[in-house]
Amino acid sequence: MGQIISTQEAARLAARFLRSAQTSSSPEMKLLENLTEEHDFGWVFFWGPVDENVRVGGNAPLIVSRSDGSVHAAGTAHPIERYIESFARVRRTYPFAEARYVVTLDGWLPGLQKISLTKLIRHFSTLDLARAKQFTDDILANRKGELTFQTQEQADEFLSQAKSLGSLGYITKRWE
Repeated sequence: MGQIISTQEAARLAARFLRSAQTSSSPEMKLLENLTEEHDFGWVFFWGPVDENVRVGGNAPLIVSRSDGSVHAAGTAHPIERYIESFARVRRTYPFAEARYVVTLDGWLPGLQKISLTKLIRHFSTLDLARAKQFTDDILANRKGELTFQTQEQADEFLSQAKSLGSLGYITKRWE
């Protein structure tokens, strides 16, 4: 991770980014400093033409990372809040961050139904029989195993069934 930058340095980087994107036929652009937003991750800079009588389209806000000074163009196809939220979660504006639900099996109770757990793992994942069996064996050897689901409901259902077979575990939400 780089050195944390100041607001003034972030504005300088955003302005330089704007200048580098300009062509000889485009109107001169400036940062609209009164619209700048500060966030934990950095700043959102809005911009427009120096001549306020000129109208432009596609002037997506710029996001400058506080940690390394990198400049990221947002988009204009969706509300700016989606781009900001995505950047805050995964440090990219697009494609948008998506939640994933990770079930971690981290132990077992006496009487664990090993074969049924292996079948359950196969049913809820793309693991073949050998890998699903190894997953179950890892749990029995007190090594954690993780399966990732696209929805909270899928993760809840898998964990509920795994617990009914004697496995211990929990769910965490990750952003990708």
